[in-house]
Amino acid sequence: MTPTSTQWQLARDAAERYEQILVPTILGPAARALVEFAALQAGEAVLDVGCGTGAAARCAAEKVGPAGRVAAVDVNAGMIDVAQSLPPVAGATIEWFANSAYELPFAEVEFTAVLCAQTLQFLDDRPRALAEMYRVLKPGGPVVVTAWGPPERCEFLTAVMPALGPLMPPPPPGASPPHPEALSEPGALAG
Repeated sequence: MTPTSTQWQLARDAAERYEQILVPTILGPAARALVEFAALQAGEAVLDVGCGTGAAARCAAEKVGPAGRVAAVDVNAGMIDVAQSLPPVAGATIEWFANSAYELPFAEVEFTAVLCAQTLQFLDDRPRALAEMYRVLKPGGPVVVTAWGPPERCEFLTAVMPALGPLMPPPPPGASPPHPEALSEPGALAG
């Protein structure tokens, strides 16, 4: 793992609260919408980068079915522990990995689709993470990303971030702090 990656470590109890509170109310519905938008088909091989406790991975497993494959990666071992402790869903078996988005533990062109739900905006080296996603993606496959919009269009952010901001880990020396709305401007990923 890179030094930047370790700044987001959560204890298992925090990951459990994430699963109990945020997934059912906000992140789970957003993950389902991401998977629907990706239009996954039965038998596909899908990678979920920054999977948290696995909301998008579980939706993808249902979509690709038992003939498909789903791998899920998060830098936070506490999130992976909670994800592995949850009951399995119908569909593909999910493979869980505690790894950085900067060093995905897969061969080149291994997946037909890559999902990245509410993660990319928090990474300080987005080009490196995207290069890794494209490295493991089969030619023509999609990388489907969700990120928060501008604060004025996201009630969750305007309500919660003032309280959470002081609790966020500091960025590495010399880096600007990643923040939820980092990709909210049109063209933020262009280039």
